[in-house]
Amino acid sequence: SRYPAEWAKQLDRFDEIWAPSKFTYASIAAAVTKPVVHMPLAGQIHLKTFLGRHHFQIPESSFTFLFFFDLTSYIERKNPFAALEAFERVCKLRPDDDLCLVIKFKGGEMKGEHQDIFSDYVARLKGRLVIIDKLLTDNEIKNLVRCCDCFLSLHRSEGFGLGLITAMFLGKPVVATAYSANLDFMNESNSCLVRYELCAVPNGAYPFGEGQVWADPNIDDAVEHVLKLVSDRDFARAIGQEASRHIRVSFSYRATGLRYSDRIKEIAAGCSTGRAEERQTTEVKTREEMISDYDAVLSGINSRLSETPPDQIPQLLSPLPLAVWGDLLLEIPAKYANLKALFPSMPSEATQIHWTGNHGAMLLSQSIAFVESLVNGYQTLTRRSLERARVLDFGCGWGRIIRLLYKYVGYENIFAVDAWDEPIALCKRHGVKAHFAFLEDVPTTLPFDGEFDLIYALSVFTHLSEKTTRAAFDTLRRFIADDGIFLITIRPKEYWQIHGKAVADRMMAQHDETGFACDVTYGDTSMSVDYIAANFPRWQVVSQHCNLIDPYQLLLFLRPA
Repeated sequence: SRYPAEWAKQLDRFDEIWAPSKFTYASIAAAVTKPVVHMPLAGQIHLKTFLGRHHFQIPESSFTFLFFFDLTSYIERKNPFAALEAFERVCKLRPDDDLCLVIKFKGGEMKGEHQDIFSDYVARLKGRLVIIDKLLTDNEIKNLVRCCDCFLSLHRSEGFGLGLITAMFLGKPVVATAYSANLDFMNESNSCLVRYELCAVPNGAYPFGEGQVWADPNIDDAVEHVLKLVSDRDFARAIGQEASRHIRVSFSYRATGLRYSDRIKEIAAGCSTGRAEERQTTEVKTREEMISDYDAVLSGINSRLSETPPDQIPQLLSPLPLAVWGDLLLEIPAKYANLKALFPSMPSEATQIHWTGNHGAMLLSQSIAFVESLVNGYQTLTRRSLERARVLDFGCGWGRIIRLLYKYVGYENIFAVDAWDEPIALCKRHGVKAHFAFLEDVPTTLPFDGEFDLIYALSVFTHLSEKTTRAAFDTLRRFIADDGIFLITIRPKEYWQIHGKAVADRMMAQHDETGFACDVTYGDTSMSVDYIAANFPRWQVVSQHCNLIDPYQLLLFLRPA
């Protein structure tokens, strides 16, 4: 791909040019004299509110595909008719499957011949298409991606691929042409890449396209990928989870911001990249590679572990990043025998899914995000480390957070309760170390003496009735230190919008009336900050923010009032 000389002239006004992809980097670097640096964009997103399928008139039961194109740009590059053709072929091969294709396009009008082709597809696929041709807000666009089951892009060329990376961040499998900028973040393990052949850019199809080439995706190959996703939902879920893990590790706000910060510091120190020098970006590593990088550290920890008192284990583990510690706990290699003997094993994949809806690396990323928020919030609000804190896990489940906390808190200082016998038995069976006790359904006291410096409840108040919620808040207030922290997750009102319209309307009306809504059928609960302030005056909300891993929950830090 050649960067047009007419465009390159306009870049002379800058001292340095940041290219969002290796594909654009190669094109620009060959056309300009100024330094060019490869600086990827972030793939992380934030949802302000949550919108369900009914907001976009998408059938609730359908396996839904989504693709975007822009009529104010050049339609040939996005290649929408290839996506329509692939979807039509799949529908013919699977006529009884409940499939839907959502087409979101922006502005303008199609050329006559394009309009005719598009109209023919619409007529043939009647009942299986949802066409959105209006302007959507940024939050609506992100929710639209979240509501789909698969993102489809049989593009001819991409400069970055924001739609693709957004879908991957949200855990959606992506079927896309294996060409151009999207290969910076897509590979065979996290995406469904479609084969292609290079072809000449037709005259008038794109500015300065004469003499250039782009991809012609293989529709048969795309159809095979789509059929695989439709017929094997476990595969679709796994590919989406791996995609999400990759983007969250390598294209998060933090990872991208650190790249920018490092480069700005280099510039301030007088370090030039030189003409057209490409900077290497951090590639995501496999679990095995991450553990291997810390082999010397882990071997040292393993050799000293048997002589280390429990309260000093956090100090021993301190050289390990939380992500490496989490990866290690997924399955501790036999070579670290002392670590494997002391720390818990993982429950089965089926058990993880049963309790949380996720498993493995995807669940680990969600758990790490919560623990990072917990640790940072506690230290910021109390100006103390967790190392000597007395901690209570309220609603411990199978102990997924407790395991990660061993890096920060001695296990003798961790206490855990649950209203079911099964999760406590599960924790003990897998060697989770903590003080466990059964809790009555509507708690009036705790089965432990003394106060706690930190109490946390992840995905607990998202399921409790109002009666149980009131009892829990009142009881926990009596067991927290005066300068302690209570961290909970709650669902906002907008959570109900991901349900069917009838349920959403009923539950949102209930939430509007009192600030609290509980659907006893499914055990789902929403609660507002105002409700907490009005009903629990002995608690004060001191900080709130979104859990960036799970858009369905808000994090609240509370203190005794």
